[in-house]
Amino acid sequence: MREMTLGDRLKRANWLLLGLALLLAVLGVVCVRVAAVGKPVDYGWQQLRWVVVGVAACLLTLAVPYMRLVRLRYLLYALGLLLLLAVLVIGVGGASSSSVQRWIRIGGFKAQPSEFMKVIMVIVLAGYIRYESRYRHFRGLAFPFTLTLIPVLLIMRQPDLGTALLLIPLLFVLLYVAGARPHHLGIVALGGVVAGLLLFFVPGLMGEYQKNRVRAFLLQDSDNKSLQRSLGLQLHNSKTMVGSAGMVGEGTGDAGAEAARYLPERHSDFIFPVLITTFGTAGMTLFLLVYLVFVWLLLR
Repeated sequence: MREMTLGDRLKRANWLLLGLALLLAVLGVVCVRVAAVGKPVDYGWQQLRWVVVGVAACLLTLAVPYMRLVRLRYLLYALGLLLLLAVLVIGVGGASSSSVQRWIRIGGFKAQPSEFMKVIMVIVLAGYIRYESRYRHFRGLAFPFTLTLIPVLLIMRQPDLGTALLLIPLLFVLLYVAGARPHHLGIVALGGVVAGLLLFFVPGLMGEYQKNRVRAFLLQDSDNKSLQRSLGLQLHNSKTMVGSAGMVGEGTGDAGAEAARYLPERHSDFIFPVLITTFGTAGMTLFLLVYLVFVWLLLR
């Protein structure tokens, strides 16, 4: 059988799915640009450069038969681990914090290996599930969990607890969809809860600022004003922005940028309050509808 060419793949590609992805990427650039006003780094320009890199990577992925990527899964995994180890040795911090090492400088870019590791783990785990059946038994779960926990621990050392924890649901979802027994996964999940409690309560296993983020999250609905002004400032201000955005928002001009300044760290994990402040409740509703259609197309 003739192997499909890039032209064949482009003809068979779901262009509505790709178009929605590009629309969401452009919207992301606009929101990051608004959020970057007053920051020492032009995050909007950085985001645009990564969108270009992402589109190139998308075309490259279309050009390479996916089975070739699956066959190279352990080589990709080893490369990903090497990059995570390199972060701990020669990594650099972000513009807002020099106490963390999450990036590697490559020419004019700062790359975050943990982001690459997310994609690599999808390929590695999908390949394991495709060619193995041991995950259907309790003992067989040890290998995929070990594959996942190694990068999780390396990412936590950066430290980046949020990104590290994202790899765990990825593993559970892939195993569940592949047919792993739910009660086996439940036992492992219970073990994970116990491990999380140990991380929190045993001194030295988790950074104090990470514990403070957990405390702020759990206590975010309290009326403690001192908490809102300290540990819970980011969460409190973000919800205030969402609640006061109005129907049409402040737009992408000076008014929108000035409103976004209310949130200290607005350009990263808290981009959603910036979006609703900029485009209002109507824009946010349209945004969520686009995302729902995007996810529906992926699942279909």
